[in-house]
Amino acid sequence: MHWFPCSRVLSITSIMATDTPPYPTNGKAMKTPIPNSGKRHSRAAITANAHHERLRKLARENLLPLTTFAAVLGAILLGIVVRGTTPTWTARQLMYLEFPGEMFLRALKCLTIPLIVSSLVSAVGNLDMKLSGQIGKRALVYYASTTVIAISLGIFLVLTLHPGSASTGDKTRKDDGPALTRNITTEDTILDLVR
Repeated sequence: MHWFPCSRVLSITSIMATDTPPYPTNGKAMKTPIPNSGKRHSRAAITANAHHERLRKLARENLLPLTTFAAVLGAILLGIVVRGTTPTWTARQLMYLEFPGEMFLRALKCLTIPLIVSSLVSAVGNLDMKLSGQIGKRALVYYASTTVIAISLGIFLVLTLHPGSASTGDKTRKDDGPALTRNITTEDTILDLVR
């Protein structure tokens, strides 16, 4: 019979109780640190690691707002640099510069109606029939009354203010010939196709 000292038996049983052995298996190095391996970390290092981990988690959870904010800052800096390097802008250069923003706004306008309609259909589909009937009647009355008010207000304002008429009192228009047109280039045609 073999006799083991008490400390040796406790360490062997504690090693056997852990999920991962404290020695490399199959000749590979361990991925997890050995518990109670004798390495002592300072309290500042542990606090710094926890702080960095919280910052990483916060960045992962708020990735979209952070990237949006970074893009806005980048656009502001790019605008400052571009404006500082070019003293005057031609109308064509401004048109090329406005094109991405114009496309973005048009894409947002294209998304609003489908999002609103789908959310309305989903909301009405989740209501019970009696309640949706009452809400439907109220919505129809509200829509009809606001439409009548808008039409009557529009007709009244057109008749009283006469928008589009010359305000200087000179109602004769000088016709100097055809309006000036700009030269249409291949780039303009391509941009118009995308629009």
